[in-house]
Amino acid sequence: IGSLLRVAAAAGLGNVRVIAHDAVAVLRSQIAPETLDEVQILFPDPWPKKRHHKRRLIQAEFALLVATRLCKGGRLLLATDWEPYAEQMHLILNACPLLEKADGPTTRAPTRFERRGLRLGLQVQDLSYRRGGALTTQVVSTGEYPIGIAINGETSAGIRDKGAPLGFK
Repeated sequence: IGSLLRVAAAAGLGNVRVIAHDAVAVLRSQIAPETLDEVQILFPDPWPKKRHHKRRLIQAEFALLVATRLCKGGRLLLATDWEPYAEQMHLILNACPLLEKADGPTTRAPTRFERRGLRLGLQVQDLSYRRGGALTTQVVSTGEYPIGIAINGETSAGIRDKGAPLGFK
């Protein structure tokens, strides 16, 4: 975080906000829908053991959450050096009703983690998606507290039915 702040200060950037907190909680409670132009998720923990797959960040619910926070045309950029996780990301993101695969190069600075992986011979996969479609949401509740959300008539359970491997029970 310190390096990021030094670079931002040196570049004279005044519109940078840094939040050191859980990404899901921040997106849910601190970021309004359709306000982000780009989200970068670089080298999330792949949780390689099957019994830990449920802990992976890229799940159907998270894909829908991120998509709702992107402006129409906003980009979601991801990078991983773990092939099985990249395959899962593709399945989940391709099934998300608000995201479409984006073509073209992704431009980003390599991370320290990435440079180390490349020295070790790991292959990095970059994924790029763009927010499409209009956003219509419906909160599903039973009483005072919402228990789910439907986005463009699609729930996260509907994405699972399209073949995205989310259960990992």
